[in-house]
This record gives sequence, structure tokens and C-alpha cells, in this order.
Amino acid sequence: MVVDESAQAAYAYDPSTTSAATITNAVGRKYRNIEKVLTPKMFGAVGNGIADDTASLAALAAEIQWRGTGRVEFEDNKNYLVWTSVPSAGSSIMSFNAVKKLAMNFNGSKISIPINFASNAIVVYGIIGTDCENISIYNPQIVQTAYTTLDSAKGTQGIYLVNACRGIEVHDFLMPSGGVSGFSAVRNNANKGRDMFMSGEFTNVYYPASFQRSGDQAELRYKAINSGRSYFPYNVRQHQVTLYSQNGGTFDDCLLKVYANNAESNENNTLSDIDLHYINPGRTVVAGTGSIVRLAFDQWSATPAAGFIRNIKIRFDVDTGSQFHPPLIATGKYLSNSSFDTGVARGHIMSNIEFSGFVNLGTQNTTGMELFTTATGYSGGDFSLETVENITFRNFSQYGASATMNMLANCVTRNLRYENAFMAGTTTYGTIPAKRIDFGNNVSIGAVKSFGETGTPGSAGYQAYRRQADGGIHCWGLVTATGAANTSVTFPIAFSAIPTVVCSSTAGGTTSPVNAVSATTSGFQVNNPGTSVVVAWSATGYL
Repeated sequence: MVVDESAQAAYAYDPSTTSAATITNAVGRKYRNIEKVLTPKMFGAVGNGIADDTASLAALAAEIQWRGTGRVEFEDNKNYLVWTSVPSAGSSIMSFNAVKKLAMNFNGSKISIPINFASNAIVVYGIIGTDCENISIYNPQIVQTAYTTLDSAKGTQGIYLVNACRGIEVHDFLMPSGGVSGFSAVRNNANKGRDMFMSGEFTNVYYPASFQRSGDQAELRYKAINSGRSYFPYNVRQHQVTLYSQNGGTFDDCLLKVYANNAESNENNTLSDIDLHYINPGRTVVAGTGSIVRLAFDQWSATPAAGFIRNIKIRFDVDTGSQFHPPLIATGKYLSNSSFDTGVARGHIMSNIEFSGFVNLGTQNTTGMELFTTATGYSGGDFSLETVENITFRNFSQYGASATMNMLANCVTRNLRYENAFMAGTTTYGTIPAKRIDFGNNVSIGAVKSFGETGTPGSAGYQAYRRQADGGIHCWGLVTATGAANTSVTFPIAFSAIPTVVCSSTAGGTTSPVNAVSATTSGFQVNNPGTSVVVAWSATGYL
């Protein structure tokens, strides 16, 4: 055995070693590093922010790769400078393939990248792991020192996990001055990664957390400042996310998406079981045109396939005060990540989506929500031909929006429910068919209110219903009665016996003598009022 005092490492004689950490003496005897805990210093790293440590960190990674496992302790608060000579595109600082049980502690040290990506338009990588298992990384910090501009096309991808990476933990990950991505999971074959944890803080990083068909069973707790798209999962399952975001850009801050691929199974064309807690209490100016959260379908290939989004919970704690803000929630349906998909049924299903929390948005550049329309714009794509069901706003308060919601509710197949919900501003629903809206108690959404609680409901054309404590059904709505004949109304549900029906006119805000006639278990007629008026009606009975 020999000891290298400068590297603070012991080496044992091993004539057959192929380790990267090998010392060969003058007579050709080989000695390999036998330390259980490796350090960058053992491989010649200086960490003073002046010397180029690229080769040393690569040698450290090569030794870990040779061992297939390991433990690494960086020295406290060092500055490891890399790539003083610009590398080729796609280069990485440290790369691991099928490594297991690796623990790396950066101990407050950072990796500094001095590349000016403005004049060197390339993408490089910090740490790449492919098919790795049980990896723990503590307090990594990757710093771009010469290019801090928010950019999705050039710069550094921080920690990049490929294919079947499992059991990955990254604690207190810092990228304080730019980068293409922070924590990313991707797959290039059929093997999907899972069981991941990440906490950290990212500034000017375009994609702080990105999951591209890989990264099931993930827990994320992080802060994103001036990012392009803070949270971007598609075709993954089981995420628990707490995101503190202060962003404003042209893209949606959180894009929850399915890229439907006709070459894959329905299981892989699914986004499901996502629990997102979105926080922005800082009254930060957010001047972007993208929404805060968007749920969207897209096509992976030219041959369309069906996608599935289900079991999504989004809880807001947003207070931007009087600042300019994009829509809170939007939806989308696209072709090839570009054009709006309209006029064709794809077989998409969006099911069991719940929104809750507190929102104070201030002035907005459009409506507070753009959901399930047939138009282009913030909520592009035609949802009228797809299945949209079980959409719930529960324990939800939204203030400050001059226009609360723009929704074509005829795009909702069934069960749009509000419970303990308040939304300021006006509301546009379009024509809402029967059997689609269910109001609980304590609901006030613009002019739409729970019937008989806070006044006459005030959005023409809508129908809603709720269950009573005694098991009965109370349904209500508005209809524009013609002035020339009786006007037929169909209930949103069918009663077992003729219900009790009450009508009144909203014209001028005073009750007019309009009556219900010819009532059946499925509907009634408003008697001819002699002039065209909007009539509020209510029916109570049993199924």
C-alpha cells in the first residue's frame, strides 16, 4: 500500500486494475485508490475558482463509474471552475450509467461555468444519470457566471436523469444565475424513471423541474424566480409538488400536459394523480401572456392518438395585489405542439380535476380562467368533441379579476361542480346544456349565485342543480322567454314526480307575473309573458 499525501488518499497494489484512479510507479506496478470516501482533491481538483477542474471532476466521475457505487464529499465552500475552454455541445461535467448507491455531498461548494452562451449557442450538462438507482445528492450548486439570461435553447441542463433512474434524492439544489433546466427526468426508450425527490431554488432557469414521459412518484419542494416554465410534467403519474413561483413570461408557468403517442399504450399516454400547491404571495409583477396553470392535450406524432388527464388537484395561494397578471387557469388542445386542434374528436378524456385555495390577481390581461372553449387564444382547441367530466371548484376564492371565467360549458360532458366558491367579476358560460352544472351551498361566481341564497341567479342561459338534505333535488336556471308564445324549459335532471316549479322575471330587477304551466317530470313551459323577458325558474322534487 502507498499513500499520496497531496491527494490524502491510500492506494493498494492491484496489477489488474482498470480504475481511473490508478497510480503506476517507475517499474510499472499499479496501485488503485482504496478510499471508501472519495473527494475531488484526490483527482487533482483545486476548487479555487481559478484553476480549471474539468478533468479532475471527470476523473472522479470515471472512478465512481468503475466502482459502480460510491460516496463523495466535496470540500466545504469550494468553487470548482470548469470549461474554461468551450466544450462540444452535449458535454457533461459528470456522467453516470447504471450506478447504484451513490451519495454526493457538495458541502456548500459550487461548480462554476464561465461559458458565454450568447456567443457559444450550445447546451451542456451538469450531472447526467442514465438507468441509475438509489442516488443521493446534497446541496449541489451550478452557477453560470458569464450568461445569466433566461434562455430555453442554450446553456446548462443541471441534473439530467435518463430512462429508468429510480430512488433519486436531490436536496437543496441551487442554480442562482441561469440555465436551460434544473431537475429533469426524460426517457428515450420504454423504461421510465420513478421514485424521485427534489428541493431547491432556481433563478433565471427556464425549466426548473421538467418530467418528459419519465419521473413517476415524485415529491418536489422548490422556488422558481423569473423562470420560463416552472413546472412541466407530461405523461407521468403521482406527483406531490409545492412550488413557490414568482414568474412572468410568454409561456404557461405550470403546464400539465399529455403528448399522445399512437405508438404507445393508453397507460403511457396518461397524466394522472398530480397534487400541485402553487404559491405566490409576493405581489410580484407578472407581465407574461401565459397562464399560471394550463391543462393541455397535444400530439406526439403526426398520427393523432387519445390522451388521458385525470385525478389532478391544484391548490392556490396567490396574492399579486394590483399587479398585471395572465389567466389563472387555462386549457388547451393542440397538434404537434403548435396549431390549435379543432373540429376533430381525438378520444381525449379529462376527468376528476379539482381547484381550491385563495387568489387575488389584480388586473388581468384577459379573463381569470379560460376553460374548455372551442376557440383559439389562451384556451385554444376544440373540447366540444372530447370527454370532460367531474370538474370541481371547492373551497375556492378569487378576487381582483374584472372577468372571472370564460367557459363554454357545453364542452363539459358532465358534472361541473362548485362548492364554497366565490369569484369576483363577470362570468361567461355560453349555452349550458342539462345535467352539467351542480352547485353546492355558498356559491357566488360573478353574477351566477346559488338560487335563493344571495338573490336571483343572473347569468342568462345556465342551469344548475344540487341535492337537498332530505334527499331531494333543487334545480334552477335562467331562460329568455319569448313574447309571442309559451317557452319550453327542460330540467337538467328527470324527477320521479312532477316537481314544484316557481318562476319570476329578472326584467328591471322586479318580480313580474310569469308562471309555469304544463309541468311534467322532465320540464315545463313559461306562459306567454307578452314581451321578451329573462325568467328565473326553480324546481324542487325527487328523483
